[in-house]
Amino acid sequence: MGIQGLLTPLGFDRLRLEWPLLEQFRISLGEYNKSGAKPHDRHELRSETRPKISPAWEEFLRELNGKEYRTFLERMLGVKRFEIRFQWQVSLPNSSISPHADSRLKIGNHLFYFNTRDDWDEAWGGNLEIYDSQEKFPDNSAPLRESFAHIYSYPIMNNRSVIFAKTNHSWHGVKAMEAPEGAHRKLFTVVIEKPRLLKTRIKDFLLDTVRGEPRSVYGRNVINK
Repeated sequence: MGIQGLLTPLGFDRLRLEWPLLEQFRISLGEYNKSGAKPHDRHELRSETRPKISPAWEEFLRELNGKEYRTFLERMLGVKRFEIRFQWQVSLPNSSISPHADSRLKIGNHLFYFNTRDDWDEAWGGNLEIYDSQEKFPDNSAPLRESFAHIYSYPIMNNRSVIFAKTNHSWHGVKAMEAPEGAHRKLFTVVIEKPRLLKTRIKDFLLDTVRGEPRSVYGRNVINK
């Protein structure tokens, strides 16, 4: 479901103007997933790393962790038990997001976009694409964009939000963008996942906070080789 104006105008502007500093983000380059899909190159910041965020963002995260929002997710996704985590993403020049259906650990995603006409031109691309696979591809495969029967494009400008459930055919991505240097597509994601086992929690903590680098280094512009 796509939603226009889910955030109040004041709340949207505060969060947009107080976006976390890019120096905290990790640059993800050339990371292929198990399905063999093309890398999703981007700047990435995860809430597990406890980044420095503004009071407006702290307030927003508290709201998302609150009873009202969790009740909303229960109703929308038809689940009672789930975990949520948060992730900020900023695009790299001429990057794309290849078609993918997400991990089977996921229950769904809620995407919040933070671009306006002041910082992004729709001619550069960046729209969310939803792909109709007609259920021909397994969700752990890596089909090309051209393989889908239909492609539906959803705009990202001016306080747009999208929520969708993970299914065996919840394919989505972003066509290659043509933005100039210094222009960034900004996305904040609420990731809704199945509850994890304790050993999985420990493993995820290590992966999310260390990633093979000293903790003091993680969060800077680290390029994975």
